Amino acid sequence: MRYRLLGRTGLRVSEVFLGAMTFGEEQVARRILELYGEAGGNVIDTANFYSGGRSETILGELLEGRRDRFVVASKYAVSRDGGDPNAADSHRKNLTLSLETGLRRLGTDYLDLYALRDAANLEELQELRAAAVSATDRLVDVAGAHLAAVAGEKRPKKRVAALTPSSVAQ
Repeated sequence: MRYRLLGRTGLRVSEVFLGAMTFGEEQVARRILELYGEAGGNVIDTANFYSGGRSETILGELLEGRRDRFVVASKYAVSRDGGDPNAADSHRKNLTLSLETGLRRLGTDYLDLYALRDAANLEELQELRAAAVSATDRLVDVAGAHLAAVAGEKRPKKRVAALTPSSVAQ
């Protein structure tokens, strides 16, 4: 496996990332993670809404005792609860609750990358980056966490990467 620097994060990441979107059964996920790790992979991407949150729970259990070996990336903005109008979108309350819930499910006290899915505008990204740092001491740049912008169809990826203080764009 070859590794590259990820944007301005300083993190060395494998060229192949493992998406945990379909992690729903622990035994299957365990085997996938074993094969990925044996091949030299070190980045796992999950989200608060993958498999209804089950993906984060399974991943946390599988990473127990070896969390530091992997770069764990997560994202948020899709609704955590369809009956709660504040359980979706990119505002500060959803950022904080999604982050805290994700950390609890993952059984960790930090993320290496945290992404906002489909930011509405550049000002929103800057506001949310500040919120991520002030909302919890778990997301402080000096501790290695970086807010990433997950660019939707709303604007070209190059523009997002060039104009925001974010570390990477997906």
